[in-house]
Amino acid sequence: MTNSKETPSILGIGIYTIPEAARLTGVSLGRVRRWIAGYHYDYGKGRVDRPPVWRADIGTTDGGVCLSFLDLLEVFVVDQLRSRRVAWTTIHDVGKKAAEELRTNHPFCTQRFVTLGRTLLLDALLPTEDRALLDLVSHQLHFHRLLDPFLENLDFGARDPQRWWPTGRDRCVVIDPARSFGAPIVETKSVPTIVLSEAVRGGHSESLVAGWYGIPVRAVRDAVRFEESLAA
Repeated sequence: MTNSKETPSILGIGIYTIPEAARLTGVSLGRVRRWIAGYHYDYGKGRVDRPPVWRADIGTTDGGVCLSFLDLLEVFVVDQLRSRRVAWTTIHDVGKKAAEELRTNHPFCTQRFVTLGRTLLLDALLPTEDRALLDLVSHQLHFHRLLDPFLENLDFGARDPQRWWPTGRDRCVVIDPARSFGAPIVETKSVPTIVLSEAVRGGHSESLVAGWYGIPVRAVRDAVRFEESLAA
Protein backbone atom coordinates (compact mmCIF):
# COMPACT_ATOMS: atom_id res chain seq x y z
CA MET A 1 0.00 0.00 0.00
CA THR A 2 1.31 3.39 -0.95
CA ASN A 3 0.60 6.19 1.46
CA SER A 4 0.11 9.80 0.45
CA LYS A 5 2.76 12.30 1.52
CA GLU A 6 0.61 13.43 4.44
CA THR A 7 -0.27 9.92 5.56
CA PRO A 8 1.48 8.82 8.77
CA SER A 9 2.91 5.35 9.34
CA ILE A 10 0.13 2.84 9.90
CA LEU A 11 2.27 0.67 12.16
CA GLY A 12 0.69 0.40 15.59
CA ILE A 13 -2.37 2.53 14.86
CA GLY A 14 -4.50 -0.03 13.00
CA ILE A 15 -5.92 0.39 9.51
CA TYR A 16 -9.49 -0.17 8.39
CA THR A 17 -11.30 0.48 5.14
CA ILE A 18 -14.75 2.03 5.37
CA PRO A 19 -16.45 -1.35 4.76
CA GLU A 20 -14.31 -2.93 7.49
CA ALA A 21 -15.16 -0.12 9.91
CA ALA A 22 -18.85 -0.50 9.10
CA ARG A 23 -18.66 -4.25 9.70
CA LEU A 24 -16.90 -3.92 13.06
CA THR A 25 -19.02 -1.09 14.47
CA GLY A 26 -22.40 -2.01 12.99
CA VAL A 27 -22.70 1.50 11.50
CA SER A 28 -23.84 1.79 7.89
CA LEU A 29 -21.31 2.34 5.11
CA GLY A 30 -22.92 5.64 4.19
CA ARG A 31 -22.71 7.02 7.70
CA VAL A 32 -19.09 6.00 8.19
CA ARG A 33 -18.15 7.57 4.87
CA ARG A 34 -19.96 10.83 5.64
CA TRP A 35 -18.57 11.13 9.15
CA ILE A 36 -14.96 10.45 8.16
CA ALA A 37 -14.83 12.16 4.76
CA GLY A 38 -17.58 14.80 4.94
CA TYR A 39 -20.24 15.34 2.30
CA HIS A 40 -22.34 17.97 0.57
CA TYR A 41 -25.89 18.33 -0.68
CA ASP A 42 -27.84 20.82 -2.75
CA TYR A 43 -30.34 22.98 -0.91
CA GLY A 44 -32.53 25.18 -3.06
CA LYS A 45 -30.18 27.15 -5.26
CA GLY A 46 -27.16 26.64 -3.05
CA ARG A 47 -24.90 23.92 -1.78
CA VAL A 48 -24.38 22.87 1.82
CA ASP A 49 -21.01 21.38 2.79
CA ARG A 50 -20.69 19.18 5.84
CA PRO A 51 -17.08 18.67 6.97
CA PRO A 52 -15.89 15.46 8.67
CA VAL A 53 -16.80 15.12 12.34
CA TRP A 54 -13.09 14.76 13.12
CA ARG A 55 -9.82 14.64 11.20
CA ALA A 56 -8.89 11.07 10.35
CA ASP A 57 -5.44 9.80 11.32
CA ILE A 58 -4.69 8.11 8.02
CA GLY A 59 -6.88 9.81 5.45
CA THR A 60 -6.58 8.73 1.83
CA THR A 61 -4.42 5.80 0.77
CA ASP A 62 -4.46 4.25 -2.69
CA GLY A 63 -7.47 6.36 -3.62
CA GLY A 64 -9.64 5.31 -0.67
CA VAL A 65 -10.31 6.66 2.82
CA CYS A 66 -8.97 4.54 5.67
CA LEU A 67 -9.55 4.73 9.41
CA SER A 68 -7.26 4.14 12.36
CA PHE A 69 -8.19 2.27 15.53
CA LEU A 70 -9.10 5.53 17.27
CA ASP A 71 -11.15 6.60 14.24
CA LEU A 72 -12.99 3.30 14.54
CA LEU A 73 -13.87 3.98 18.17
CA GLU A 74 -15.02 7.51 17.32
CA VAL A 75 -17.44 6.05 14.77
CA PHE A 76 -18.89 3.80 17.44
CA VAL A 77 -19.39 6.59 20.00
CA VAL A 78 -20.82 9.05 17.48
CA ASP A 79 -23.31 6.40 16.41
CA GLN A 80 -24.37 6.00 20.04
CA LEU A 81 -25.07 9.74 20.22
CA ARG A 82 -27.03 9.60 16.96
CA SER A 83 -29.03 6.65 18.26
CA ARG A 84 -30.14 8.96 21.13
CA ARG A 85 -31.38 11.41 18.46
CA VAL A 86 -28.67 13.97 19.16
CA ALA A 87 -28.56 16.18 16.06
CA TRP A 88 -25.72 15.93 13.55
CA THR A 89 -24.91 19.63 13.88
CA THR A 90 -24.76 19.31 17.65
CA ILE A 91 -22.40 16.33 17.47
CA HIS A 92 -20.16 18.25 15.09
CA ASP A 93 -20.09 21.31 17.39
CA VAL A 94 -19.46 19.20 20.48
CA GLY A 95 -16.70 17.29 18.71
CA LYS A 96 -14.98 20.51 17.69
CA LYS A 97 -15.19 22.02 21.18
CA ALA A 98 -14.09 18.78 22.84
CA ALA A 99 -11.14 18.40 20.47
CA GLU A 100 -9.95 21.89 21.37
CA GLU A 101 -10.52 21.41 25.09
CA LEU A 102 -8.93 17.97 25.25
CA ARG A 103 -6.28 18.70 22.59
CA THR A 104 -6.95 15.57 20.58
CA ASN A 105 -8.38 14.56 17.22
CA HIS A 106 -10.43 11.87 18.95
CA PRO A 107 -12.32 13.58 21.77
CA PHE A 108 -15.15 11.09 22.17
CA CYS A 109 -13.02 8.07 23.08
CA THR A 110 -10.58 9.61 25.56
CA GLN A 111 -10.75 8.95 29.28
CA ARG A 112 -11.10 12.69 29.96
CA PHE A 113 -14.32 12.79 27.94
CA VAL A 114 -15.86 10.59 30.64
CA THR A 115 -15.37 13.33 33.24
CA LEU A 116 -15.73 16.40 31.01
CA GLY A 117 -18.24 15.03 28.53
CA ARG A 118 -21.40 16.18 30.28
CA THR A 119 -20.03 19.71 30.64
CA LEU A 120 -18.97 19.87 27.00
CA LEU A 121 -22.33 18.54 25.87
CA LEU A 122 -24.19 20.92 28.15
CA ASP A 123 -22.26 23.88 26.72
CA ALA A 124 -23.42 22.81 23.27
CA LEU A 125 -27.03 23.14 24.36
CA LEU A 126 -26.83 26.91 24.58
CA PRO A 127 -26.84 27.61 20.82
CA THR A 128 -28.64 24.45 19.64
CA GLU A 129 -31.39 23.80 22.19
CA ASP A 130 -31.23 20.16 21.19
CA ARG A 131 -33.91 18.45 23.27
CA ALA A 132 -32.37 14.99 22.87
CA LEU A 133 -29.06 16.29 24.12
CA LEU A 134 -30.75 18.03 27.03
CA ASP A 135 -32.38 14.78 28.08
CA LEU A 136 -29.04 13.02 27.83
CA VAL A 137 -26.92 15.42 29.88
CA SER A 138 -29.52 16.53 32.39
CA HIS A 139 -29.57 13.04 33.85
CA GLN A 140 -26.20 11.71 34.96
CA LEU A 141 -27.53 8.17 34.79
CA HIS A 142 -28.49 8.56 31.12
CA PHE A 143 -25.06 9.81 30.20
CA HIS A 144 -23.27 6.94 31.89
CA ARG A 145 -25.65 4.38 30.42
CA LEU A 146 -24.56 5.66 27.04
CA LEU A 147 -20.79 5.45 27.54
CA ASP A 148 -20.03 3.08 30.41
CA PRO A 149 -20.83 -0.23 28.64
CA PHE A 150 -18.47 0.80 25.83
CA LEU A 151 -15.70 2.32 27.94
CA GLU A 152 -15.50 -0.61 30.32
CA ASN A 153 -14.41 -2.80 27.40
CA LEU A 154 -11.48 -0.54 26.50
CA ASP A 155 -7.92 -0.81 27.80
CA PHE A 156 -6.44 2.67 28.18
CA GLY A 157 -2.84 3.77 28.08
CA ALA A 158 -1.75 7.05 29.61
CA ARG A 159 -4.42 8.86 27.60
CA ASP A 160 -5.95 7.01 24.65
CA PRO A 161 -7.55 3.58 24.26
CA GLN A 162 -5.10 0.84 23.32
CA ARG A 163 -7.34 -2.23 23.01
CA TRP A 164 -11.04 -2.94 22.54
CA TRP A 165 -12.77 -6.10 23.74
CA PRO A 166 -15.83 -5.87 21.45
CA THR A 167 -17.67 -8.82 22.98
CA GLY A 168 -16.62 -8.13 26.57
CA ARG A 169 -13.63 -8.90 28.72
CA ASP A 170 -14.90 -12.38 29.53
CA ARG A 171 -14.43 -13.36 25.86
CA CYS A 172 -11.21 -14.00 23.95
CA VAL A 173 -11.73 -11.56 21.08
CA VAL A 174 -9.71 -8.35 21.09
CA ILE A 175 -8.99 -5.54 18.63
CA ASP A 176 -5.47 -4.26 19.21
CA PRO A 177 -3.92 -1.80 16.71
CA ALA A 178 -0.44 -3.03 17.64
CA ARG A 179 -1.25 -6.59 16.53
CA SER A 180 -2.29 -7.82 13.07
CA PHE A 181 -2.83 -4.20 11.92
CA GLY A 182 -5.86 -4.01 14.20
CA ALA A 183 -7.79 -6.94 12.77
CA PRO A 184 -9.99 -8.78 15.30
CA ILE A 185 -7.97 -11.60 16.84
CA VAL A 186 -8.20 -14.02 19.71
CA GLU A 187 -5.94 -12.78 22.47
CA THR A 188 -4.02 -16.04 22.65
CA LYS A 189 -1.42 -16.14 19.86
CA SER A 190 -3.08 -13.34 17.86
CA VAL A 191 -4.96 -15.61 15.44
CA PRO A 192 -7.47 -13.58 13.34
CA THR A 193 -11.06 -14.42 14.19
CA ILE A 194 -11.99 -14.65 10.51
CA VAL A 195 -9.39 -17.40 9.98
CA LEU A 196 -10.78 -19.48 12.83
CA SER A 197 -14.38 -18.90 11.83
CA GLU A 198 -13.80 -19.87 8.21
CA ALA A 199 -12.00 -23.04 9.28
CA VAL A 200 -15.02 -24.10 11.35
CA ARG A 201 -17.42 -23.11 8.59
CA GLY A 202 -15.37 -25.28 6.27
CA GLY A 203 -16.43 -28.32 8.25
CA HIS A 204 -13.63 -28.71 10.77
CA SER A 205 -14.45 -29.17 14.44
CA GLU A 206 -13.68 -26.45 16.96
CA SER A 207 -11.35 -28.78 18.85
CA LEU A 208 -9.41 -29.66 15.70
CA VAL A 209 -9.01 -25.99 14.73
CA ALA A 210 -7.93 -25.18 18.28
CA GLY A 211 -5.27 -27.89 18.05
CA TRP A 212 -3.93 -26.49 14.76
CA TYR A 213 -3.24 -23.11 16.33
CA GLY A 214 -2.45 -24.23 19.88
CA ILE A 215 -5.28 -22.21 21.44
CA PRO A 216 -8.15 -23.12 23.78
CA VAL A 217 -11.37 -24.41 22.25
CA ARG A 218 -13.23 -21.54 23.90
CA ALA A 219 -11.10 -19.10 21.89
CA VAL A 220 -12.24 -20.73 18.66
CA ARG A 221 -15.82 -20.69 19.85
CA ASP A 222 -15.62 -17.01 20.78
CA ALA A 223 -14.13 -16.20 17.37
CA VAL A 224 -16.93 -18.04 15.56
CA ARG A 225 -19.64 -16.30 17.58
CA PHE A 226 -18.02 -12.93 17.03
CA GLU A 227 -17.87 -13.38 13.26
CA GLU A 228 -21.45 -14.65 13.22
CA SER A 229 -22.58 -11.56 15.13
CA LEU A 230 -20.96 -9.32 12.51
CA ALA A 231 -22.70 -11.16 9.70
CA ALA A 232 -26.12 -11.02 11.37
